[in-house]
Amino acid sequence: MKRFWGCLLLGGWLLSGSAAAEKVRVAGQRVNLRARADIKAEVVGQVEDGEVLEVRATRDDWLEVVPPENMDLWVHKDFVQGGVTIANKLQVRAGPGINYSVVGTLDKGQAVAPRGDFGEWLKIAPPPGASLWVARSYVEPLSAAKPKPLPPAAPTVAAAPTPAAVCRS
Repeated sequence: MKRFWGCLLLGGWLLSGSAAAEKVRVAGQRVNLRARADIKAEVVGQVEDGEVLEVRATRDDWLEVVPPENMDLWVHKDFVQGGVTIANKLQVRAGPGINYSVVGTLDKGQAVAPRGDFGEWLKIAPPPGASLWVARSYVEPLSAAKPKPLPPAAPTVAAAPTPAAVCRS
């Protein structure tokens, strides 16, 4: 029975996933990207009308997105030496301080792209695992390409019944 439920869950997960990441287009001027899926969460940056964002997940009226390359995120500079993290797990934050939300993590040895600093904090390019949130009402899905229609199936001819298949009463 456990095997049945495991196969069912795996099959549902495979069917729900897609080979290509979903993308959306920003539909508004200076749309806020937030640290959490909450209207009261700090604003990390803004995107402009027409920009395309890659969606990681959805939650109610919010989309978790990959931060654009021009977005600045922050790590504590004591845990970066020579452009590489030295902490086992380094928290990436929305701003320069521990009061800002964590928006990702970096593993020991991962490279960071510094862009500046502020006190004890280092401004960096978004690492691959970082995520920000945008309200669903400010984006629209990109038009998916229509799949090519399948060619018509060749007509099948039913085989005549064999003498053994004929019933006699």
